[in-house]
Amino acid sequence: MNFSSKAIKRPSDEPPEGSALVPSPLKIPRTGTAAGPGARAPVYVADAGYYMMYRFPPRSTAPDLGIDVLEQATLKRMHLLTKLFELDGRKVGHDFLEQAREIVDRPPFVFDFEKMDEDALGHFALRLALCISERWRQWFVKYEVILFRVRLSLMKASQQQDVLRRNNIRVEEVSEEERSQLEHQLLAVQDLEDDSRATAPESKYYKVPFQRVVRLVERRRVLLSKGMAYVPQKHIMQLVEGIYRAYLMAEVHKAAKVRATLVPAERDRVLAFLEHLVENHDSLSSAASDADKVEAGQKLDRRQVHEAAQLHFPLCMRVLDEHLHSDHHLKFTGRWQYGLFLKGVGLTLDDALEFWKTEMTKKVAPETWAKSRYAYNIRHYFGTEGKHTSYSALGCTKIILGPAPSGEMVHGCPFRHWDEATL
Repeated sequence: MNFSSKAIKRPSDEPPEGSALVPSPLKIPRTGTAAGPGARAPVYVADAGYYMMYRFPPRSTAPDLGIDVLEQATLKRMHLLTKLFELDGRKVGHDFLEQAREIVDRPPFVFDFEKMDEDALGHFALRLALCISERWRQWFVKYEVILFRVRLSLMKASQQQDVLRRNNIRVEEVSEEERSQLEHQLLAVQDLEDDSRATAPESKYYKVPFQRVVRLVERRRVLLSKGMAYVPQKHIMQLVEGIYRAYLMAEVHKAAKVRATLVPAERDRVLAFLEHLVENHDSLSSAASDADKVEAGQKLDRRQVHEAAQLHFPLCMRVLDEHLHSDHHLKFTGRWQYGLFLKGVGLTLDDALEFWKTEMTKKVAPETWAKSRYAYNIRHYFGTEGKHTSYSALGCTKIILGPAPSGEMVHGCPFRHWDEATL
């Protein structure tokens, strides 16, 4: 038995391992599509043998992949995952799977075998876009696995077995003789789950290392013997889900490494485009900033900011607050970093405008403040100016990887940008 990702064999005509995430045939023109008037629409080839676990990206049979096609597929995938995220946030408990099925099994999200290419394209594009930070990776894997679980639940048993076969996931079926020997123990486990007095164990059991079905072990749904878990047929898809979760987490980390090797032309065109889609997708932006949001009804009073900074803010924000409090000014990047943080912890737009005006007019004349872009920039990141996008607080990864401070700048991460003596 082999449950590692290597258990799924790669056909000999597949692209080499290094191109699995960003295949060379996937070309993106700068504008529009490559097809001219009267030309056939691009056709994408997804390997049906791997359709449920996204072993390989789709490969276009057309010379170029139109950026509008990539945009449509990526947005559709983002929309689907955020629908599941929003449902998860409603804490519907035991009704979650049923309600998730209603989302996944209705247009426009119904899984169409004739459009596997579009489905795979959206998955791989979003995988590449969200692999940059641990929080995004965790979010992506969590809701992709939920989607996988829901799609499996919509399949017949024969189709589920086909997923095992196509992905070369081999499990050892318990023999009739061994099942008879363990009949009493298997019945005891079955009684715990069903709260009934079954007269015979399930018709089929599979034997796997218990580490592969930890969740089933936690819930006492399997018999343990000599390091092996005896999994009934009805729970075998949870084993597949565990394998998929481990595989996908490894792949998103691999994708992060691939991003770093992209040539500048690909990086500028593909990644900038994908990141723009993610940052400007309202529901996904709210998902990313969920951990930063203050509970409804709570807000930070502008008069409490300095005191709260001394007691509760992380070091990077405390440094910005202290500099603003003493010098009554911050450079643009510092104002952006600190302003978004204050917005994230509950400072309202009106309080933010008054807070910054109170501090900065101790150094500049009120007339200068009124004529400058200071107030405009605040309204901009609150979403009332410019393109009306409400920005989220910067995460640690963006701050660490962002521009380093110089001169009178005090933004950034102290643990990344300061020397040991300063720390």
